[in-house]
Amino acid sequence: MINELTILENLQTTIQEHLNEFLVSQDIWISGKDVALDFPDPDQMKDSKMLYIVPDYVNYEALATRNDQSEFRITVFVLCKRNTATNLATQVFAYSRALYQTVRKYKELGGIVDFTDVNSMDFYPAVDLNKSVQGMEISLTVRYTKDF
Repeated sequence: MINELTILENLQTTIQEHLNEFLVSQDIWISGKDVALDFPDPDQMKDSKMLYIVPDYVNYEALATRNDQSEFRITVFVLCKRNTATNLATQVFAYSRALYQTVRKYKELGGIVDFTDVNSMDFYPAVDLNKSVQGMEISLTVRYTKDF
């Protein structure tokens, strides 16, 4: 049975394995440690760029007696720091665009869900009132069938 933690882990793995495919024209990249299932904390960032995956909520709709149609909302935060304001904005938008493309191409997250959509992106020119940290909040919806 698919559960929400499995989906979060598969999203993390999908980002770790495929995001760099969409950063080839940029002079930036991510490593496995740059993607975390955690709430963003600019003071505790392990690197100058991080992607944080945070679960939001799940809706269940009865589909049949043995399964539900589920909609799982997830927020991905992209944070970049330790650079000029222009470079930070360029990096944040590059990582966000690459995440969008990754989700569009690998929308089944390794075959465990029906599909994943990007709903919205909100840019933050200063995180925690710190202009040397910029970020993007990206809202995702994952749709899948939850069997009992």
